[in-house]
Amino acid sequence: DMDRFLYGRRLLGMLRRLVVDYRNKLLDSGDNEARKIFGKNEYAAKESETVMANKTLRRLRTFEYEGQQVEMFRHLKIGADENITKTIRVHFHWDAKRHRIVIGYCGEHFPISSR
Repeated sequence: DMDRFLYGRRLLGMLRRLVVDYRNKLLDSGDNEARKIFGKNEYAAKESETVMANKTLRRLRTFEYEGQQVEMFRHLKIGADENITKTIRVHFHWDAKRHRIVIGYCGEHFPISSR
């Protein structure tokens, strides 16, 4: 669905930083330090309060992993509008037990309560 997204090279660089640099920093220093791998407009540790309070919007950000439903609120982001050529989201989960970044979703921006 995202074959028209224009910034694939940028996304690939962010994914590399996620699974290498962010993961390593997360293991060494925790999320407060690891998130510094990304710029302010590239990474979000959680969703807005309105999304978190809305059962339907939370469900959109829930994915199956290891037979369990896991809410994946952490996400990488490029762009901020509904234009799929310029905006993408990558929702992921940190599996601390296995030291693994798990990507649950990569695609268009999910709905938020103001849309």
